[in-house]
Amino acid sequence: MFFFQAQKFHLSLFNKKSTLSYLFFIGEVLIIGLIAYFLYQFVLPSATIYLKPSYTVEDIVYNFRYFPARQPEDVQDSTFISIPYSTGVMSYTYTLKTNTQNINFMQKPAQGTVRLINTTYQSFSLRANTRLITDDGVLFTMPESVSIPPATRN
Repeated sequence: MFFFQAQKFHLSLFNKKSTLSYLFFIGEVLIIGLIAYFLYQFVLPSATIYLKPSYTVEDIVYNFRYFPARQPEDVQDSTFISIPYSTGVMSYTYTLKTNTQNINFMQKPAQGTVRLINTTYQSFSLRANTRLITDDGVLFTMPESVSIPPATRN
């Protein structure tokens, strides 16, 4: 009964030829197309394969055996990876040249007294850890703050 009633409904809409009847036919065609698309997706076989790398590291342990190079009779055991070694002495001389600016002292550095003369008529204050460098490149660091009095008129 449904199909016979649907046929009568379609014929009456087709005979009216209004925009509503055309929209109805377009909607029916779209619905039938969507049903065909979903059936097509279910019928065709498809697979998605995801490859995930392993993040674990497997340790491989080898059985090394070191032996003196002058004793080849120790190589007979094949369960070991045998590595011969030699010992000896090689003399080597190297002269290191560097400026004193790059030297870090492992012990307490040398101390001394520095005489500062202020030739201006203003007093100066120097903070602790102020660095003083001589013409020869020797670096001095002041351990505490110092105030330098101004020059006198004489």
